[in-house]
Amino acid sequence: MLIPLAFGSLIGASTLNCLSTLPHLEYVIGVFLGSIFVITPCIWFSNKESLRKMLILLLASIAGFSWASFQALQKRLWQLPIEDIQRPVSICGKVIGISLWHEKLLRLDVEINNYDGKTLTHEAKIRLYWKNPTIFFMDGDNLCATVKLKVPWRFANPGSFDQEKQYFLEGIHADGKLVMLQHYHISSKHSLTRWRQKLNAKMQEILKDKPFLGVIQATTLGIYKNITPEQWAVFQATGTTHAIAISGLHITFIATMFGSLITFVTRRFQVLTNVFPAKCYGALAALFSAFCYSALAGFSIPTQRAFIMVVISLFALLKRQPIFSWQSLALAWLGILCMDPLATLQIGFWLSFGCVAALIYGNTHASTLPFWQKWIVPQIIVFIGLLPLCSFFFQQIPLFSPLANMIVLPLMDSVVVPASLIGLLLMNISPSCALWSFSIAHELLGVVWWVLEKIASLPFNMWQQGHIPWLYLGFAAIAALFLLSPKGLPGRQFCWLGFLPMVFYRAPTLNDGECRFTLLDVGQGLAAVIQTKHHALLYDAGPQYGKESDAGGRIIIPFLHSQHIKSLDKIIISHSDLDHRAGLNGLHLWPVGEILSSEPARLTQLSRACMTGETWEWDGVVFTLLAPDASFKDKKRNNLSCVLKVATKHHSLLLTGDIEERAEKQLVKEQGVALQSNILVVPHHGSLTSSSKNFIEKVSPQYALFPVGLANQYGFPKQAVLQRYEEISSQNLLTWQTGALMFALKDETLMPPICWREVSRRYWHF
Repeated sequence: MLIPLAFGSLIGASTLNCLSTLPHLEYVIGVFLGSIFVITPCIWFSNKESLRKMLILLLASIAGFSWASFQALQKRLWQLPIEDIQRPVSICGKVIGISLWHEKLLRLDVEINNYDGKTLTHEAKIRLYWKNPTIFFMDGDNLCATVKLKVPWRFANPGSFDQEKQYFLEGIHADGKLVMLQHYHISSKHSLTRWRQKLNAKMQEILKDKPFLGVIQATTLGIYKNITPEQWAVFQATGTTHAIAISGLHITFIATMFGSLITFVTRRFQVLTNVFPAKCYGALAALFSAFCYSALAGFSIPTQRAFIMVVISLFALLKRQPIFSWQSLALAWLGILCMDPLATLQIGFWLSFGCVAALIYGNTHASTLPFWQKWIVPQIIVFIGLLPLCSFFFQQIPLFSPLANMIVLPLMDSVVVPASLIGLLLMNISPSCALWSFSIAHELLGVVWWVLEKIASLPFNMWQQGHIPWLYLGFAAIAALFLLSPKGLPGRQFCWLGFLPMVFYRAPTLNDGECRFTLLDVGQGLAAVIQTKHHALLYDAGPQYGKESDAGGRIIIPFLHSQHIKSLDKIIISHSDLDHRAGLNGLHLWPVGEILSSEPARLTQLSRACMTGETWEWDGVVFTLLAPDASFKDKKRNNLSCVLKVATKHHSLLLTGDIEERAEKQLVKEQGVALQSNILVVPHHGSLTSSSKNFIEKVSPQYALFPVGLANQYGFPKQAVLQRYEEISSQNLLTWQTGALMFALKDETLMPPICWREVSRRYWHF
């Protein structure tokens, strides 16, 4: 009965993830209690085992859905009032997390108990960014401050990381900046987080300037902020990101190592074995070491999941039951969902259990394999078993990941992690000995890194296929089940055919004379992609978000992957303002035909100037540059923006960069009725300096698109500008409200756009 109970709870908890809004609490309670009263007697009096299992599955599904709904509703008990967005308010609370991003920016997670002078009755957490901090807080410290907050708001684009989901899982209700610190109290209490912060600071002092400091921090303390983007890229390209996380693999290895050592030692002391068997002492040692290692990681959700699996494995070992069994997996599954029913929102949950399930299902004859195959075969089993999941979650598969894991995991588990942990233990006893131990780990990481770089650079290492339909993923999952099944199963030799639909899938293509236009949601900036049957163009590349983050790597590349776009034939940077060109840095490895700009000298990338009147045709779609004219001079770079018109047989769109009224007048004078377009990306994000009435009347757009960020510092778009477009019956669409806007310029009638924020909406989104 354990397996249907666990499977049912998984179905119920996962079903909630498909909803765009949460059910009301009274409905959840009513359905749960009603199902207990109706289904429980049926289970009790049923004589058929199969029927009882089905009823247990149904009841567990309802219970899992209800428990997940209740937990999700608890996270939404407090929300930032809309009228308080970006308004200075006073808060008081306790610091529960801290991260120094760099010397001039401090990130604080604060559990607030007083908001704007009112005591809160529900839990509320906010994330604050403090520029040029004067005090370095630690966990448990109390503060009162004036802050400006906004709701956590994702960039809603196909393929993009869902930041709102991450905030929801962390329990963050709002984020913003700390404007002024009013008063504070440094706590003298000890806590796990303060202890980890001190260990982290000491480690950084000992290993300063070491290239693999971030990796050692990740494998010992579960802190990842010092891993460079280049290192992340290599780990992802080789499928070894789990090797640098405090995952079930590392926790299990440490627990096994300590448990085996204590078992070996206690067997030599009969006085101890007379009380309890040696394996009991070993199990306690394994449990203690797993607990300590999990504590070092701050008992993060993935670490809690790994710890529970270790506990259940030890329980099975003491009961003389197989550790790798469906019953053990189901118990771990059930335990985690009882503790955290929202764990199904995490990719790691599915990959962890998928990995174990694949090993249980496909590794049935491991005991009869030669020694050298006992390490190779599981890697291949995991690769095949997780192939459909990885394709769904990441839309790409590192084909040589089994090879990378075969080489890297033994080195990480047998040397790097133990040496790093020993160094951690010695830091406060003998820093010189700690440095020696860390150096062993660091030198071996250099070897690991060399191997991973070589594998990552192999041709055809990364298979990227974009979005795959559910049906084809289902075929691949069935094929994986057959491929991992015992030998002798009828039809097993043909199972590889099930992977072919996924491998050879090609996204539906456009016909000649058609184009697809996507205005991406990049916040306060601009980036748009235009696709024809065989070509793709990027107009502007969006802003920069931080020291090592920009729209190119964070939004544009994931979008191109999701749309099966392998290269860009042209990039047009309208002008050199950062909110239009900064994302180019993140695209430096992407295949690009040529780059055009009104100010090519201001770009670090090789480019040429936009030429007014330049026209080209791709697959029956005509592209024309309308500005800037060589004779037009202006001190404002906004007015020198490249203006692009794209026309199909029935429709057209106009991209205007940041042109202002003077440039608009020039366009009206030179182009006249040629400006008329169905879709207009509004000049300068809706600034009062742009969108003159004469220009609007000449373009006469059916849709006016405003690429703006939520509560942006400029107050764009201005209300007066919105009214100007409303006066000509244009439909105003703001990207912070709609997410990415996707238009298909195909038929004679222009269909309304797909608003990605709406179609991808889930209950955790604001």
